Amino acid sequence: MADETEAASYASAAALGYLGNIDASFVAQFLRLGLTRGTVLDIGTGPGLIPLKILEQCPTLRFVATDLSDAMLALAQQNADAHPHGAAVQVEKADAKQLPYANASFDAVISNSVLHHLPDPAAYLREIARVVKPDGVVLVRDIRRPAGWLLPWWWRWFGRHYRGQMLQSYQDSLRAAYTKAELARLLAQSPLRACGVFAWRLTHIGIRRGFSRAGRNN
Repeated sequence: MADETEAASYASAAALGYLGNIDASFVAQFLRLGLTRGTVLDIGTGPGLIPLKILEQCPTLRFVATDLSDAMLALAQQNADAHPHGAAVQVEKADAKQLPYANASFDAVISNSVLHHLPDPAAYLREIARVVKPDGVVLVRDIRRPAGWLLPWWWRWFGRHYRGQMLQSYQDSLRAAYTKAELARLLAQSPLRACGVFAWRLTHIGIRRGFSRAGRNN
């Protein structure tokens, strides 16, 4: 969703309780992974709401929030400027497939609903593995593609809160998303292979690795 119309539709949908609850579940998953200090990279931050919600509960963190869309970056900066913890968020333009950061730069990398947008997901996973510290946290979550015959029912039910451009984007995203088994195969071929694959309810899947001072995965 790169242009201003699509960005505005996302911002409007994000105000709905349904999408807010989904964001809140991502925040809760991240906080359970145990990191309380350091710098977190958010890849594909969109309007930048998830870093701000994490900071409300853990203000000792710092964030670099990246996106490739100028319209989304403008929304993210606007939201950070208006938030009490917004000074802890640095908004930057960056390509998820070729990040402009040094190896092992971040204590954590998070990314929400980005994977299905990428033509080369392997490059994205390699970049996450490269820029996160060896003992750092990883949380990547995305929507889950149901069986083909379920698609019309799926978007009618889980997309019932969406209208117009947002509904169309959701339908397109479902078709492009991965199953849990497909994600596991992608992960097995990547430098993040030691991470775990998880499902969140019926609608989302992802990969995660918790914080370990000893450098071991949780």
